[in-house]
Amino acid sequence: MFKARYRRRTASERCFKRLKEDYLLERKTKTRNSCNWYFRAYSTAMCSHMDAWIKHLAINMRPLILEWSAEVFPAIS
Repeated sequence: MFKARYRRRTASERCFKRLKEDYLLERKTKTRNSCNWYFRAYSTAMCSHMDAWIKHLAINMRPLILEWSAEVFPAIS
């Protein structure tokens, strides 16, 4: 019964769950103005979009991150 009900959820419900729970958008932070909150909302939306593209294209991010970190931080690598 749970699986049947879960499948009936709309895309917006799934998107809001992802933003609020996976990216901790609604966690208690010390944001004093709306500009900071909008920045957090925009960045979580960008991360969600990037995750969708990575999943769709089946990209392995580990080699890309390791290559990038070797270029940016040569002393650490």
